[in-house]
Amino acid sequence: MSYVGWAFVAMAAYGVTAVLLKLALKDIPPGVAVVITNLVLVLAGVGLVIYRGESFTAHMTISRPMVWVLLAGLMLSLSIVSYYIALSRGPTSVVVPVVGMFVRVAGCDTNLSLPPD
Repeated sequence: MSYVGWAFVAMAAYGVTAVLLKLALKDIPPGVAVVITNLVLVLAGVGLVIYRGESFTAHMTISRPMVWVLLAGLMLSLSIVSYYIALSRGPTSVVVPVVGMFVRVAGCDTNLSLPPD
């Protein structure tokens, strides 16, 4: 599948995720939901690495790409925790469109800081 196909899969999955989380967060605290959903994510990631025959150890070095990955992990953590708390406190119809504006932020950041592919 091309990257565009994967982008559509991601879009659809994120949409369903918002609905499922809103239902779950009625009874499960955001912190608990973060741990459970991200445990599933980690297991899926490990499965993907194993399926593709990739190596963790080959990339576990102090390097610029690793710094970017770690910083991205910190930002992803902040965004996911904030998203779950927002969904637990407010209506999905407000939270999802606001969070969805990350696309504009990412587009501006990318245009300002990265050379074209």
